[in-house]
Amino acid sequence: MARPVLQNLRDTTLQSVQITLRDGDDRVYAEVLETQTPVRLYIQLGRRTPLYTGASTRLHLAFQSQEERNSYYQRIKLIQLTRYSPTNIGQLEQFGELARDTWFAISFGELEQFSAELTALVFNADGELVASVSVAVLYKILFEQ
Repeated sequence: MARPVLQNLRDTTLQSVQITLRDGDDRVYAEVLETQTPVRLYIQLGRRTPLYTGASTRLHLAFQSQEERNSYYQRIKLIQLTRYSPTNIGQLEQFGELARDTWFAISFGELEQFSAELTALVFNADGELVASVSVAVLYKILFEQ
């Protein structure tokens, strides 16, 4: 059902787009439509990443209850994947507050050194957060355009 929307978003932005789903303490790239430009960010379909790093993961984390977030923080160890990855729970809570206020998130180089991601929420008919949709770019390209 999301494919036509993702195709339109990719064709409009000329960038890679993806939809991610939460699975336990990870997010999973459920669909990835790559840009058609010669230089691109490669995102592997089915890749799993921790909830604490990257814009789309932070949205999934931010919209959990405080109790659920605290439980998550107790279960995980923050591993700095790049020099821009969040390194403490205070940062995650600040990012979460901003995401809850704006309903979107942006990240620069948190998961992959030279990537940027802008993410929005997807809710089901019952108002439950079920996925996130994001546009991902090589951030050197983002700043040069």
